[in-house]
Amino acid sequence: SRTDAGTSLVLGGHMKKNGYYTILHLNPDAAPEEIDAAFQREKRWYEMEGRAFNDQQAKELTEAYMVLSDADRRNAMMRSRAGPS
Repeated sequence: SRTDAGTSLVLGGHMKKNGYYTILHLNPDAAPEEIDAAFQREKRWYEMEGRAFNDQQAKELTEAYMVLSDADRRNAMMRSRAGPS
């Protein structure tokens, strides 16, 4: 059985930055193709489990994909993780 990683990753309405990678089961150095494939794989899992793709975890999955698949948003997230330079 699979755990629902996204459930405990929401803080004040915003996921922890590492949570995006956890939700999609990716490493931080994942290529764009890997991000797309991971999103499709996780979406299929939700559908196969008979879950509606509109529950909270599905929303978190979509948010993670939207951030990680957008190079500008992903770079901004990584810069904020690194802290002030």
